[in-house]
Amino acid sequence: ADAGGVSLHVGVDSLNPATAARIGAPFLPPSALADIARAAPGGVARTVVTPFNLPEVPELLPALAEMGFRSLLVIFPAAPDGSEYPLPASGLAPLGLLFSSLLSRGVKVRVERPRSFPPPRRPPVVCASGRHSLTLFPDGSLGLCQHLPDALKVGSVLRDPPVDAAALDRFLNPPRSLFAGTPCEDCPSFDDCNASGRCWLSSLRAGTLFGPDAFCPLRAREGAP
Repeated sequence: ADAGGVSLHVGVDSLNPATAARIGAPFLPPSALADIARAAPGGVARTVVTPFNLPEVPELLPALAEMGFRSLLVIFPAAPDGSEYPLPASGLAPLGLLFSSLLSRGVKVRVERPRSFPPPRRPPVVCASGRHSLTLFPDGSLGLCQHLPDALKVGSVLRDPPVDAAALDRFLNPPRSLFAGTPCEDCPSFDDCNASGRCWLSSLRAGTLFGPDAFCPLRAREGAP
């Protein structure tokens, strides 16, 4: 589903329950994924590639395409120092041909790799979803961040279509009241910052969920750590 540039992302890192449990990823059975693909034809299946699920990726991505997902997002996450996680070349070699094969079948494949940041700059902590997408959780709820489902739920596919949840004001424009007690509440740049989106996970790691994140310009001007 897509509404005003907002898309529904479904995180699928493995079709094997044991692998999903090992990497701490939510598990949805193939039948449920196929139902989601039919109900939200504009949805994106998002896969984060790690050493744990790399051997399964050559079968996982075509399976998602067969279920009806026409857009796949493949993410190679950054290591803590901002570099790319080391993955065995033997496992990476087949992926280029796999991506080409999927593209030839009309499946959109987007690959995200970590950007390089010369020292002493730290790489920004960016959620795999971010404000441009909704994440669907196994219980049918829709949230703003895959890592913070309880704090940032905005709806449920059991009640409303994803496009309606995406249009909720809580998603598009979280109110100042959520930021009470933080520097963001009275910040003169609040509206501009809110409209451009923020990384909730980065804010949480900076010390407060509904406060400035680690890369807030105001924090930088005030010399905050």
